[in-house]
Amino acid sequence: MSWQPCGHGADPASDPVGCRGIHVHGHTACLAHLTDTERTAYLTGLTPGADIDHRGTPFTQELLEALLNALKNPSTGKPQLGRAMFYGAQFFGNAPFLDVQFSNDAWFQGVQFFGDARFSRAQFFGNAEFVDVQFSRRAMFVGAQFSGDARFTRAQFSANAIFIEAQFSRDAWFVAAQIFGDVKFDRAKFEGVSVLGPMVCAGQVALSGTVFVLPVTLEIAAREVVCERTRWESTATVRLRHAAVNLSHAVLTAPLSDVP
Repeated sequence: MSWQPCGHGADPASDPVGCRGIHVHGHTACLAHLTDTERTAYLTGLTPGADIDHRGTPFTQELLEALLNALKNPSTGKPQLGRAMFYGAQFFGNAPFLDVQFSNDAWFQGVQFFGDARFSRAQFFGNAEFVDVQFSRRAMFVGAQFSGDARFTRAQFSANAIFIEAQFSRDAWFVAAQIFGDVKFDRAKFEGVSVLGPMVCAGQVALSGTVFVLPVTLEIAAREVVCERTRWESTATVRLRHAAVNLSHAVLTAPLSDVP
């Protein structure tokens, strides 16, 4: 931990550190443990596009919604964040990042989502860092746009991971990702991805209607891989383990190699 922790609830016997949340600037507690008056003053002082740093902070759904509402751009009606630091934070209840615009890098390394993680239609204009994240329930990135690199290295998805109609303009890292439900990339577009995986999925990997622009290698261990109407605009190498594959009506504009 590279920051001074809040320390709320510390106990020398059972938990000498206490709350790991970083101090809000000018205070000696994290956002979750400010007084109501202090928290209101902090949120009122935020403006759309502000950089935020809430590393290690425990968020209830209500607290997260209050933060995002304070960052809402009145011209778009959408929360707008600058550089967003949530490293090691914990989200209890659902995490409604719906329609959020991240104008700079978004750091979610080591985060724990205990409810649904809802990033549908979110826009990431910088890099999106979800390394070592634990998604205890659904991870929903429907229609999300990743303009920078999207890193889900070693992410653990305990339920379904849903990236339907997501757009990846640069690289997307799912190296050593583990999905215990299904992962759905239907109608997603991968413009800058040369390798997808290696990932392990206990259920189905759905790539129906997905577009791959660059030469790409798929490395997937799953029960089933569905590639109906998938479009490969360049060469593709498919390395599958344990998986039945469905390539119905796939569009191949270059050779496709199937490597066991």
